[in-house]
Amino acid sequence: MDIVFDKKVLSADDKAMNFEWMDRNQTGAYSSSTISGMNTRREHGLFVTPSADHTQKVVLLSKLEESIFIDNRLHEISTNRFTKNIFPNGYQYLKKFSLNPFPKAEFCVEDRIIHRTLFWVADRNLLVIRYELKNQGNPIRLIIKPFLTARYNQTLTDEIQGMNTDSYLSHLSVRWAPRPFMPQLHAYYLTGSYSTATLWYHNFFYEKDINRFQDQQEDLLNPGFFEAKIQPYESFDIFFSTEDLIEEELDYEAYHRAELKRRGLGIAITNKEEDPASNFRNHLRLSRYAYKSKIYPALSSINPI
Repeated sequence: MDIVFDKKVLSADDKAMNFEWMDRNQTGAYSSSTISGMNTRREHGLFVTPSADHTQKVVLLSKLEESIFIDNRLHEISTNRFTKNIFPNGYQYLKKFSLNPFPKAEFCVEDRIIHRTLFWVADRNLLVIRYELKNQGNPIRLIIKPFLTARYNQTLTDEIQGMNTDSYLSHLSVRWAPRPFMPQLHAYYLTGSYSTATLWYHNFFYEKDINRFQDQQEDLLNPGFFEAKIQPYESFDIFFSTEDLIEEELDYEAYHRAELKRRGLGIAITNKEEDPASNFRNHLRLSRYAYKSKIYPALSSINPI
């Protein structure tokens, strides 16, 4: 069964922010956000992994800020909630969001159709993301800014906390080590490039935290950006991991085939008959304890809150 959200829902930010998705694996790692791409609670994050002692979750990568250039015309396809406004309004470019079995966003920018697919590899701290240009026409230039946080998922980050903002570049990869007591994060790519350009972005606002925590604002670190030119029917892949990978392991198709087979094209659906307040917490609980005695299948799920 497909779970599909069309533009009618996606173009209304007040509706889209109330549907949350999660993709998780057997190690207890997960990615989660809303279908619009706007993080609305502190537990949301793109790369969230168990701490070394398996007692807490560590949010290493909060999200990716994505921009598309078509003949030097800029289109920002991400969506953020700040204390005073929503910016950018990238949800307006969203044509479709689906899970079958992976979270997939379809953007329409001018006449360009871009797909973004992500999934976790079952038994590794490895998140795989692909951007594809799905139709004929001019190529696009893709800019991706990683927003790092390196915190436990019950806390928030601000700039004065003294993070290491350096990027450590090597062949086909970049590594970040924001805090000495947190895991380091690697990003691997076979095409494109990475450039260092350290910036802080302030006052991200997590609306779902209003009745849960005293503070709802966060500052995020952007240490640089990826850049790739994508021709029609071609793609750009990024592999995020806490592990050291070699070039031969950077095989999107192999991971994709293995995950399709292992998941059996299955998805978990959380429906409105369940207690809405517990839906997201239940999925975090499953992800948190997957490394213990019970092993849950890695899968994607959607929560209407």
